[in-house]
Amino acid sequence: MGIVEVSPPISGMLAAALLPSFAATHSWRIGLMVLAAMILAAGMFFVLFYRDNPRRRRGDRPTGLAASVRILAQDRDIWLISVIGILFQAISITVVAFFILFLYETLEITILLAGWFMAIAWIGAAVGRFGWGFISDFLLRGRPILLLSLVVSLSIMCLAYLPLLPHDSSLVLIGVLSFAVG
Repeated sequence: MGIVEVSPPISGMLAAALLPSFAATHSWRIGLMVLAAMILAAGMFFVLFYRDNPRRRRGDRPTGLAASVRILAQDRDIWLISVIGILFQAISITVVAFFILFLYETLEITILLAGWFMAIAWIGAAVGRFGWGFISDFLLRGRPILLLSLVVSLSIMCLAYLPLLPHDSSLVLIGVLSFAVG
């Protein structure tokens, strides 16, 4: 699962590293069109080549939407993890939407350098997702609440420190914090 979870941050890292410079040399509209074409090509590739595993038994899971929803609605852990997942997605979207803007407007870093720091954040996200998956699978052995508590605590610390960065912060500090935020 950690490997599957790494693909969105890798995509974000590539977009953050390449799109600002592409937009600076061409235009952001052309950059978005190129990105949309790449997403369409990836989707078509998936549709053409993905096939379900024929050995997967269908009798092991409930049939019908109502039965599936009923089973999920009765599991408190699923609800807790889902709520935390929703909160993390909201934080992730906020960071993606405002991180470059924060670096550019508040710390007065060039937009291209801010894009590179966003790429570093996405690298941190990829390493983190793979690392947290490894920790969950091999070290904590199925105790998601402990892992989620640790991740939430570290995320709060990183995000709380971010607006406290002095205007003249070193690029190394900004890079380390970018990685940690990711």
